[in-house]
Amino acid sequence: MLRTLVVASFGALLSCFPAIGHSACSIDRVYSTGFEVQGALTLRGYVAGLQQARVEVRQGAAVLNQATANQGAFTLQLPAGAAEAVIELRLRGLVENGQEFIELASVLGPRRFLAESAEADGTVSAGAVPALAVSPKSTARFSMLNSEVPLPATECQLEAEGAALDQEELLRRAAVIKLLIENGGVYASSGQSSKGSASTLDVLLSPTLLSEQVNAIEQARPGQLAATASLLGEDFCAYFQPEAVFISADADRQYNIFTGEVFRISDPVNGEHVNTFGRDRFTYECRDDQLIAQLEGERISVSYPVRQFPSGARQVQQEFRTRQIRVIRIDASFDEVRVLRSSQIEGSFPFENLPNEQNVEDETLSLIRQPTAAPFSEQLLRGTEWVLPSRQETTPASQLGVERLRFEVTGNTATQVDTGASMSWEVTPRGELVISSATRIARVIPLRSVPGATRVMTLVDFADGRRAASSEFAVRVEQTNDWEMEANVPATYLQNAGRVLGDSFFWRLSADRSAPAFSRVAGADAFVFRLHWTRDGSTSVVLRRCRGPDASNAMVEKVVTDREPVIGECTQFYRRREWTLLNSQADPDGVGRWLWVIEDNRDWSGVDPASSAETFRFYRTILYRRQANDAPIPKGEQADIDDPLGATGFVPATHNAAAR
Repeated sequence: MLRTLVVASFGALLSCFPAIGHSACSIDRVYSTGFEVQGALTLRGYVAGLQQARVEVRQGAAVLNQATANQGAFTLQLPAGAAEAVIELRLRGLVENGQEFIELASVLGPRRFLAESAEADGTVSAGAVPALAVSPKSTARFSMLNSEVPLPATECQLEAEGAALDQEELLRRAAVIKLLIENGGVYASSGQSSKGSASTLDVLLSPTLLSEQVNAIEQARPGQLAATASLLGEDFCAYFQPEAVFISADADRQYNIFTGEVFRISDPVNGEHVNTFGRDRFTYECRDDQLIAQLEGERISVSYPVRQFPSGARQVQQEFRTRQIRVIRIDASFDEVRVLRSSQIEGSFPFENLPNEQNVEDETLSLIRQPTAAPFSEQLLRGTEWVLPSRQETTPASQLGVERLRFEVTGNTATQVDTGASMSWEVTPRGELVISSATRIARVIPLRSVPGATRVMTLVDFADGRRAASSEFAVRVEQTNDWEMEANVPATYLQNAGRVLGDSFFWRLSADRSAPAFSRVAGADAFVFRLHWTRDGSTSVVLRRCRGPDASNAMVEKVVTDREPVIGECTQFYRRREWTLLNSQADPDGVGRWLWVIEDNRDWSGVDPASSAETFRFYRTILYRRQANDAPIPKGEQADIDDPLGATGFVPATHNAAAR
């Protein structure tokens, strides 16, 4: 194969050894390039500072393909081409959003390097190639590398030259972009009355424009440029010592999909990762903008997917263990640091002769730098009733995350409403709530406020040594009259919590006690199944679904409304979902109401609910958006029941807490 020599400095060569996030670079890799053709790839990345953008993948001035980023994420195809060609990304805000002045960029490296970083299906993720997370900092790096013509031809040279850049200047340039975005465009030049038309990237690529904008920023916001550059340059690894709290990024939170996790670093080598399913210890290395943790795999979560067998399709139990986590800094603001968390997950089948499955899951998270919610106080809690995510009794068949607590008017005692159990509590100087019982100690950390609730992170240490973290809502119970009369119940109830981003799930509770359920996907409302509802007191609604044998022993849907099933009635599947209303708020968007409820969902799959305990249960706080009674009838409501698993029953997946 024809090779061509590329000269690299000795310093650049040393910079390739070792490189966190890259395999070691050989002498041949550093000094040589080739002309082989590399096949097509799928690039999956993220963008900071833009929810929507036009994305271009380029080779020099040539645009190879383009796509649109939505909710800060994008996927696009990189066509086949020369293996050593250096690939770049350009992202531009949309005119209709008033963000066309925002232009960001990133150098990805040679196509061959991208191919070597790809998964088996040809997908290249930001977890494998951090440059796919496009940000003001990646744009500043792009602008400084772009002064070198041609661009570095190997990933080792690219990394070496990136490490050799003036880091103070890089942070200053990234800060300029962030402040221009905050300003809504470039600052007006001297003698002009309006903002200029240059993009953020134009500013960085032009020494004259850059100097003008730096001066304009200093005049308009003295000291802010240095403060922003300092924020972007904070020691990333120090965030994890001793504890770093992460929650879902903005794109998820606007749908009230609220997840979270905690990293704890105990020494320069060891730490632990804690989420809803428990604790997993790890060894780690951390440098610059990236932490890589190798997990022991002691934490197991379970799902029940459908797999094909010679005898047909059926559900199987699958166990998941996280083997590696990469946390990569993308951007930062005063109250949070935006990161990409990329997890390598192994799925095994303990009761089936099936091969293990490997998967990579990427998610943008926000590391809490500064909580903004009001802190807890004794005055706030005494004499009130709250639902708090301080329980966390989670198993593959049961997710009991929250508990309803009544705080006494005097003293520091609280009572669990459901059981009457007594607990003690205190508020720390930081405004965190600590709840103690014989079996556990829970620390509830207020993070963000929303109408009617507070997003919190709860860390639970159990007496038996287990540890769990819960990212949920703390909701104060307040008197409300929304369901005092049965006539107030019929409406459409929309919820997003625990769902795939953008795939909301909703029920249409009608006056005839029918409650069809739908999954809302882009361009369509897919009918899933039908429940039936009834009242249970002034603050509760119960929804039921029953499948069982008819007179000929065929499994059919049955109507069970205001009672529990009798023996033999719902033997294939029975669901009992109870909503208990906690408080009601005006919808911030001005339409309908926000209803905060406790949702107690119990499923009986393949057993008789009249004589057996449930096979699955989750108990959580959730937000339902109550829409008007005359909401449009969703598409497909008149269709027949669509139940692809009707022949085998259904066990909800618990790996991502997405049980319906």
